[in-house]
Amino acid sequence: MGGQTTMRRARDGAPAMAGRRTDPGAALKLDHLALELDGIDVLVAAGDDLKCAGIAVVFAGRKGAGGDASLHLTDPDGCELELDRDRDQIDETGRTRPPDQFHRVKSLEDAIANPPPKTW
Repeated sequence: MGGQTTMRRARDGAPAMAGRRTDPGAALKLDHLALELDGIDVLVAAGDDLKCAGIAVVFAGRKGAGGDASLHLTDPDGCELELDRDRDQIDETGRTRPPDQFHRVKSLEDAIANPPPKTW
């Protein structure tokens, strides 16, 4: 299992990074780029816009260790782009939402209808 690096804005407004690499000697590799949107309505609208533009969404719903609903698409070079909202934050110790709260679903409609608990 690989490490994860997350970029986010620190309290002072400056960019901050948190994450780890499991093999410090290994080359860095971009698995995918994730962008967090302002809310579920913006995410749904983005999905509609992508569909109207003929851009294929390769996944819609909720997967992985977060409580975030997301859309995944690929660019012409095959790089994956993720659009999500309400991303669970992983702290510097690697603490995440417990697996029994992942609530994986395969559509935005199911993600909206079946949200994970707000606290964990």
